[in-house]
Amino acid sequence: MGLLSNAKIELEKIRNRNLFRQAAILEQRNNNTITINKKRLLNFSSNDYLGLSSHADILNSISSTANNFGFGSSASPLVCGKSDHHQRLEEMIAFKTGRDRALLFPSGYQANLGMVTALSLIEGVEFYVDRLCHASILDGLILSRGRFKRYAHNDIESLEGLLNKSNAEVKLVLTESVFSMGGEICPLAEISNIAIKQDAQLLVDDAHGFGVMGEGCQGTLAHFGISQEVAPLMTGTFGKALGLQGAFVAGDNNVIELLVQRARPYIYSTALSAPLAAGVLEAICVIDKEPQRKLKLLENIKYFQKEMLKHGIKIQNTNSPIQPIIVGSSNNAIKLSERLIARGFFVVGIRPPTVPEGTARIRISLNSNHQPKELAALIDALVSEYRALEIE
Repeated sequence: MGLLSNAKIELEKIRNRNLFRQAAILEQRNNNTITINKKRLLNFSSNDYLGLSSHADILNSISSTANNFGFGSSASPLVCGKSDHHQRLEEMIAFKTGRDRALLFPSGYQANLGMVTALSLIEGVEFYVDRLCHASILDGLILSRGRFKRYAHNDIESLEGLLNKSNAEVKLVLTESVFSMGGEICPLAEISNIAIKQDAQLLVDDAHGFGVMGEGCQGTLAHFGISQEVAPLMTGTFGKALGLQGAFVAGDNNVIELLVQRARPYIYSTALSAPLAAGVLEAICVIDKEPQRKLKLLENIKYFQKEMLKHGIKIQNTNSPIQPIIVGSSNNAIKLSERLIARGFFVVGIRPPTVPEGTARIRISLNSNHQPKELAALIDALVSEYRALEIE
């Protein structure tokens, strides 16, 4: 049997387990309203937490820069793809996060992949990774063939037990700040204390915390007061709270320089475009100028959680915009998602391998542009369909 036959067999296996995925094709998007198959839906699956993706000042910045630079960067950063917009953005991120230096990547996946694969080449290094860390982190570890162990999710004792047994020369603890599929905030203060005690250091993926946690765009490490000495590197993205695209690694100057020399996704990828870099700079300014966006987001989170608890639906106790409703089987997740879409709400079902077996869920993402009547309508539909699903 050849590739074509085996590919068909593998696809059938995926379908039979209710794990087949298919992209929704957006025909139009206007703030929280999207159109799919000519049907208008309220979007509760976007990571645009502060509603910045269509902010007029950001769009103007992107447009004016594109007029001067064109849109594509045309090369990798180390050839001729890095502009003064990139340089200013790196300096701004370093300043905001309280780190020596920052390095830009085209995506969060590439930032994590580049960081992990480059650091794995250091002699004597071993990674200690939260079991629910993002696929980009795990892929970096596997591709680099680095030494790593996984500790139970957000479990301080599990991590400390692994570190106690370690004889590695360089011990690096890898975790997300806000976990992308559960929304729970990592106990970074406790983990940093363990790291100090065990002579280890932290690497933190702040993709879903940057722009939401801390003041302005300081991020989750600043929120918990964790220094660069304890956490020499952090990653963050521009595709979540900042509403755009791209990512960064920020931290110690020498370690960042090591990434410049060794991080293959940085060296061999076309650079983030100059207009996008300019747009991200403007987005950071908007977050500083419009703090009400974060306040409104927090109001929406508290309201949603209060209503879910009132109706007896179990949720994570977290202040993050990610609010999953765990329904167990992939079939339940598909059904609940389809029913909500039929009622006008775009909410995606999340299934293995993105989440562990038996924990399929719908993942509701709240943002600062969601209006009270929109939230109330979603909650009414969600409670009704969730209960109907349980009866079946």
